[in-house]
Amino acid sequence: MSEIRDIILSKMRTSGMTVYRLSKMVEGKVPQRTIYDFLNGTTDTTTAVASVLMDALGLTICDKQKSRKGRRPRKEKL
Repeated sequence: MSEIRDIILSKMRTSGMTVYRLSKMVEGKVPQRTIYDFLNGTTDTTTAVASVLMDALGLTICDKQKSRKGRRPRKEKL
């Protein structure tokens, strides 16, 4: 879950968003204290909470195999 935390924090930094603003965006879905604790690394969170935060930021999870689609396979060294 720490990788998801890092991605959320990175997205927030690049968009200039504060934790307070994110908590207001998801108000009624996720308690503000839960967001602060998760993003500070104090606690871990559930997939449902991470999903709500990611959705608010326009982030999605994709399969790494699908993201490689269209690339040439690596040649094996003998």
